[in-house]
Amino acid sequence: TENSQGRFWSPAFDGATNPLPPTCLPETNPRDAQAEPVYRRCLLKLADPAIRHKSFFREFDVENKRFVNDGLDVDLTSTFTFDVRWLDADTIVTVAHTDGSEDSLTKTPGTKMPAVVGLKRRNQEIQPLYKISRDSLFMNIDVVRFENKNLVLVIEHILQTRHRYAVVDPQTRQSTTFKLPEFLEYQGYFNGLVLVLPSENWMGANAGSLVGISMQQLLAGGSVSEIKVLWTPEPRFPGSPHNRNLFDHVNTTRDAIYLSVLDNVQGKLLRLREVSGEWVSDEVILSGAKSEVQGQIMISGMMAGISPTPGLNSANDGLLVTYNDYLSPSSSYLVQGNQARMVKQDKPDFDASTVV
Repeated sequence: TENSQGRFWSPAFDGATNPLPPTCLPETNPRDAQAEPVYRRCLLKLADPAIRHKSFFREFDVENKRFVNDGLDVDLTSTFTFDVRWLDADTIVTVAHTDGSEDSLTKTPGTKMPAVVGLKRRNQEIQPLYKISRDSLFMNIDVVRFENKNLVLVIEHILQTRHRYAVVDPQTRQSTTFKLPEFLEYQGYFNGLVLVLPSENWMGANAGSLVGISMQQLLAGGSVSEIKVLWTPEPRFPGSPHNRNLFDHVNTTRDAIYLSVLDNVQGKLLRLREVSGEWVSDEVILSGAKSEVQGQIMISGMMAGISPTPGLNSANDGLLVTYNDYLSPSSSYLVQGNQARMVKQDKPDFDASTVV
């Protein structure tokens, strides 16, 4: 893409060879809650090959296939992947905000990271919304829907395995710090539940479980008195301190939570739903995946391969997953409910018929 100065921008990459996916705004029909959302605007992360560590987000009009003139653009000070999330059609939040002063950066050795959450409205400059401790490593953000309002959830990484949480109302700018143990790792948000992974046993949930905590309870500001254990790993054998399965990817749709699980080194996809007040799980079978081969299933995004604002996923009822093993070409599946349909498969690199 050529910019106004005659130079060309290229997609920013994730550190390997994959372009970073766009962050797109789901537009829902207020008259039909079951209708699929429409994605007209996306934020693309671009880089200038001529200038090291020069990258930025630009707003892209999907229907007209062009960048928006008065777009919600954000310049970044480095090529690290800072979170940018849609708040509404004219507002985004980002952790890339910095005024260049030391006070707006963390004290992370080697690479200092932004310590301020910024709020940017169309045709306005970024305004500070929330600040984390400068002693933390870095932070991530999510935008979640609760009681007809979009809230900004801030995940502050004290250490790689220790975290603090707060939620900010962008309208009132009031923040609430969650009284949670630091060993809980954020996994997502689903229908008023904050999804976390405890690395230690906690309130009846085993380490490695998927736990849901109601946003209403967290916003009250007190200690957590009730949790919902949505999924629990199984021990290798009765009494064993080690688990035979664990999950490594989580994503949500309008009606369910999906887990990519390694079960005795075999990849499986599970769907979690609440039925009559109880959480149940069933396996989603990927047709064509070889059950006798140790494959891995990765939840790559929602329908159309778009990486949306994660906390706003509940508008969509499908997602994409990728299946890989040593003998089969990589395959992409569209998952809706408990049904999975292959939509694309890479060309094979060799003849595996003599191996399987």
